[in-house]
Amino acid sequence: MKSSKIIAFIITVFIIQTVAFSELSISPDGTEPHPAAIIDLISNDKGVLFPRMSTDDREEIDTEPEGDWDSAESLIIFNETTNCFETYLLGSWHEMWCLSPYIESPCKDYENEDSSTGFLLVDSRDDEEYELIELGGQCWMAENLAYLPEVHNNSDFETQGNNQDPGYGVYGYNGDDVNDAKNHTHFLSIGDVNVYENYGVLYNWWAAMGQSNATGCNGTGAPPNDACDTPVQGACPDGWHLPSDYEWTTLERYICNDADNEDCDTNFPYDESDTGYRGNDEGDRLKYSNWCWSDPCATSGFAARMSKSRNTTGTFPDVYTGSWWSSSGDASGFYRRLRDDYTSVFRNEADKSFGYSVRCVRD
Repeated sequence: MKSSKIIAFIITVFIIQTVAFSELSISPDGTEPHPAAIIDLISNDKGVLFPRMSTDDREEIDTEPEGDWDSAESLIIFNETTNCFETYLLGSWHEMWCLSPYIESPCKDYENEDSSTGFLLVDSRDDEEYELIELGGQCWMAENLAYLPEVHNNSDFETQGNNQDPGYGVYGYNGDDVNDAKNHTHFLSIGDVNVYENYGVLYNWWAAMGQSNATGCNGTGAPPNDACDTPVQGACPDGWHLPSDYEWTTLERYICNDADNEDCDTNFPYDESDTGYRGNDEGDRLKYSNWCWSDPCATSGFAARMSKSRNTTGTFPDVYTGSWWSSSGDASGFYRRLRDDYTSVFRNEADKSFGYSVRCVRD
């Protein structure tokens, strides 16, 4: 027994001396350390845990020089109060790297590897599919809504608006057959296209709101107060709603800040009196790539197309714009508009009998 203790002591001293003058490998199979490392930790199923403590516990660490020891320069801990790795340098603690809190995607439950955006919604009412995009904590449709329960010819569309009843249309189609409307082609800047498939449906405000004589609503300010107290589903699928005016503002601010543009809060205020073209290049960033005149363009994934509009008389103006309703407004309805030759975003109110596009946002 005595001899075995002596042997163990000699081996221990040998290991300590070896570590002091050469590299050390800690591994389950004795793998040699990397020649550039003093200590090489080798594992494919375990990690390294740094000391974990609160800020109060950290303050109890003696970091001052003592005896032959210098101060604790380069000491590393994980602060559980701040969720940050910290190091002691030049007499104080400094954050090295902080863990961001886990934020669940607002488009969760719609993951689809075949979608170019990674998310896909299938509307159970008609099996229409919509790619989705996550922007600023919101989950938006990346395509115009194409829900078409009925369609109105020019004269009927005007009558629907005059009566404050829902009116539906597809650009350039003057008829009342839903199947014909869905197969309607019209010459747009890139040639004859199926308007319904590429640009969706044009809704008067009551159709967008989903009912006759609807009452508008808005949020009260920045998130989480930008949505209506009771979001309006309107023409949107279950679990989705017509965005309020301030939810559009939240989107605009996000695009502005994400581009490191200046004056985002000033250019896009939560203020119903602010109208006109606003911001810098946020409009181009929201567009689909075919509709850009400058760079940067189409960087957001929102993919707004110039889907045009429908007059209150039911006719179709030949102007390359895209306009989208909000759920907000009183005598008239708030909307957003992009023009092919403008880089910024237009905000205003319009007669609710106009036909504009709809983008839905998740509840």
